[in-house]
Amino acid sequence: NQCRFGVLNETAIAELPADVAMPYRQAIERLRGVGVVTVVQPVDQLKLRAARRAGLLLCEAELAISLAKEYSRADGGLSPSLRAMIAFAENKRAPLLARAGGILDSMILFERTLFEYVDALLWPTAPQTAFAFDTPIPSNQADFTCLANFTGAPALSLPLPMASGELPAGLQIMLPRGSDAQLLDLSAGIELVLNSSSS
Repeated sequence: NQCRFGVLNETAIAELPADVAMPYRQAIERLRGVGVVTVVQPVDQLKLRAARRAGLLLCEAELAISLAKEYSRADGGLSPSLRAMIAFAENKRAPLLARAGGILDSMILFERTLFEYVDALLWPTAPQTAFAFDTPIPSNQADFTCLANFTGAPALSLPLPMASGELPAGLQIMLPRGSDAQLLDLSAGIELVLNSSSS
């Protein structure tokens, strides 16, 4: 059977900046042009954003425990941004942390619904292009990658063909858990199509 790829619907794509939306659309069209079967899917981005925030809170809470000794010392070698993350989480109460854990658990069911009618997902890696090291990290950077991070689904990112001089954007390919080898095979084929189309 031919692999079926889930792709973002127009509502989700419309929320992307043009310098990500356009190369994403073009990549999907190139793949369709060589016979790749795509299934347009609505994606509950509010659910993804809630999961990203919940996961970050749990990471920060774990940092508050594992780096407690360093955090308590003024010269502990922690960056200001890392200290701010720990400070945010250190006084959060158990019910809030438990709720965050429940949100992450629900992502496994969410993942199953996304893969109900497709074999793989083709999403942007991030909802923005690369950004300079000296600029703030966009708060929504992990909105598309958090699903794989929290469910254990294998995923990788390929560079999207971009116009000369533009900052890079990525195409994320995600498969259900346990499909690591298949992910590598599919991604190699997709990379060949994208590279041949952009040359």
